[in-house]
Amino acid sequence: MTWMPDPNEHKATENSKLQRELSAILNRASREGLSNTPDFILAEYLLNCLEAFELATLGLRTRARRVEWHNGETHPQGNEPATTGGPPDLV
Repeated sequence: MTWMPDPNEHKATENSKLQRELSAILNRASREGLSNTPDFILAEYLLNCLEAFELATLGLRTRARRVEWHNGETHPQGNEPATTGGPPDLV
């Protein structure tokens, strides 16, 4: 059997490094004091938020299912994205 690297191992290492960096930034800015929450917990929370955002916005399967639901239209009637101002349409 051939050894294959675990793709999640790289992500875990990168997340660990990012969490340490976020923790240090939060500590330098003394932001952990406002909520009386340790900086490493706040850093973990921020990473979880980022992962949730990535899943929500980059989930091609979810987007494909929405397009299929709307019969191939990316912006169903009345939901066209605004050209100026306001938040973008989440498709």
